[in-house]
Amino acid sequence: MNRYSYLILVEVPAMGTMQDIVAALQRGYDDGHAEGQFEVIVTHEPGYLVTFLRSTAEDDMKYLQDRMREGAENLSQAAMRQLGAELNGTVGDSAKPIVEALLEGDAQIIDFNGVLKRVPIVSICGAKSISDDDLCATCSHCTYRPGELSSCALNWPGFENSDGYVEECPSADPKG
Repeated sequence: MNRYSYLILVEVPAMGTMQDIVAALQRGYDDGHAEGQFEVIVTHEPGYLVTFLRSTAEDDMKYLQDRMREGAENLSQAAMRQLGAELNGTVGDSAKPIVEALLEGDAQIIDFNGVLKRVPIVSICGAKSISDDDLCATCSHCTYRPGELSSCALNWPGFENSDGYVEECPSADPKG
């Protein structure tokens, strides 16, 4: 598996030299607020394309899941805003348009490993309708009730596919 999971692309008007932007972004990474790699590329004058290679650690997925559970955004927007929040206040004025674009979700994402396609489980008041095909149906944490709403003792930490079936869960514990 690749070390990096996805790429964020931000195109902004040039505000200073490329060296100033690189130095400003590097401060955000050196301060330990952001992880991964970035590169600033001159596109058509006067503009820059900034690429950020990112990975998704377990705590990152929790952050992204929490944003999804709040219903405010999709995973791609949450990933952009996460990077914007990590860099905000650490990069200075020359890179401020980049941070603003990230915080506004005005960027593109290329998802190499499909990590941003996994959708956190959405439940209503802690209950969800699941089928016998769901991973949860055979999990010891789940109170599975066929034809009714089921519950999870761990507040549904898994992910659904695009059809709504739970296929992945870091806490899955098959009933013995």
